[in-house]
Formats: sequence, structure tokens, C-alpha cells
Amino acid sequence: MGEKDIWFRYEVTAGRFSGTPVNWKGWLALAGLIGAPTGLLLLAMPWLRPLGPLGVILGLAVVFAIVFPGAVALVRAKGRRVN
Repeated sequence: MGEKDIWFRYEVTAGRFSGTPVNWKGWLALAGLIGAPTGLLLLAMPWLRPLGPLGVILGLAVVFAIVFPGAVALVRAKGRRVN
């Protein structure tokens, strides 16, 4: 059985989660995870703009709600814990 392909290294200390990409696959995955929801937000701006600042705030909240849990799940799935 081959070794798992590691994209990230991470540590969890005192309830704090910290992860770092260790190769190009990790960097590319993070860029896609951040870029896709952000791109969708930019495409949705014409519909959110009539709401004023509230539309931008709601859009950013949705992006953060997707990116942060997604990044943690990705790092845990494709990473190696170092502590």
C-alpha cells in the first residue's frame, strides 16, 4: 500500500487549527477553494448591488461560510498532522 499523497501539514493546539500547503497541489486547491466562491460573488454583484452595503456583507458572509469550513475539511482530508 502506497503512502498517502500529502498536500498540507497541520497542527491543532489548544483548540487552534493551523495548516500550511506543502506542495503545488495544496496551493492550487486553496486557490480554487477561495477563487470559486469569490468569483460567484463577483458574478452575483449586479443582483446584490440594489441591496446596498447589506448585499455586499451578505455575499461576503456566504463566501466565508463556504471557504473556511471547506479549507479545514480539505486540509484535514489531504494533510498530515504534525503534533
